[in-house]
Amino acid sequence: MAITVGCDSSIYVADLTWKYPSFDLSGFIELRFRSRYLLVIKTEEGLQFPIDDIASPDVCNSFAIPTMFLFWEVSVLYVKNVLLSFGFDDNACKLLAPQIAEFARDVATRRSAGELEQGYATVAEVEIVKVDYIEKEEISRIWKQLEGV
Repeated sequence: MAITVGCDSSIYVADLTWKYPSFDLSGFIELRFRSRYLLVIKTEEGLQFPIDDIASPDVCNSFAIPTMFLFWEVSVLYVKNVLLSFGFDDNACKLLAPQIAEFARDVATRRSAGELEQGYATVAEVEIVKVDYIEKEEISRIWKQLEGV
């Protein structure tokens, strides 16, 4: 079973009117993410040998935090549920949801105060790295199956 070992994120404000010209971008979040999957052989000595590195193409999804959800706990829970629906695992959601929700709330507050123009919204770029380790027992089992063929 693959485990999440890394989650790199970059959250910033961008003018998205060119992409979403007819939307009200209050509480709007554009989520761009990529997954990487590493298959690694792990020896008894603790050495690790990567044998496969698969990166998914960038995926872009967008959603909005309803403006009534500017309360901290509710906005974090909302973002976490959206991330779970996109297939993020629970560990990544626990890390990312508070960061994205806080930033989006800040952008919405700045927009309503007139500090940002209406076309600006939150963009979150995320890369998640999962690793699946093959240990000695698994290698022995695979080798026995190959010998029997």
